[in-house]
Amino acid sequence: MRSEPRTLRALTPQDAALVAAIEAACFAEPWQEPDIRACLCAAVNRGVLVQEEGVPCGFLLWQSIHPEWELLRTAVLPAYRHRGLGRTLLTHVQALVAQEGYTHGYLEVRAGNRAAQSLYRCCGFVELSRRPAYYRAPTEDALVMVYYS
Repeated sequence: MRSEPRTLRALTPQDAALVAAIEAACFAEPWQEPDIRACLCAAVNRGVLVQEEGVPCGFLLWQSIHPEWELLRTAVLPAYRHRGLGRTLLTHVQALVAQEGYTHGYLEVRAGNRAAQSLYRCCGFVELSRRPAYYRAPTEDALVMVYYS
């Protein structure tokens, strides 16, 4: 039996090790399993996992405090990038929060991460402000972006 090419499912605290493994493959300073578990246990936080051919290859974590939501963390494994998985995750979350009546969302992105910025702009985010030296390893400014439903 063949698995679905691409599936999405809600993350639970039991997925913390899986998310931590994706984090470790994607970030110089990854979130650790206990922090991810705590994030997923918080009532205001949610997450979604994307799988390609049954392989967990990306996730998105967000926080929602009505009427706002904030993208906390998103990642796609390097071997699975440039396949539209990031867009799949983001548009899925945008549809969910819009259904629930959230009017706008925020995120921070590295000033030098042009690929992520392009994705966010394609999904309707616009630059709002800049946070100097927000990121470490390496030190870099963050662009604050906003999305209106």
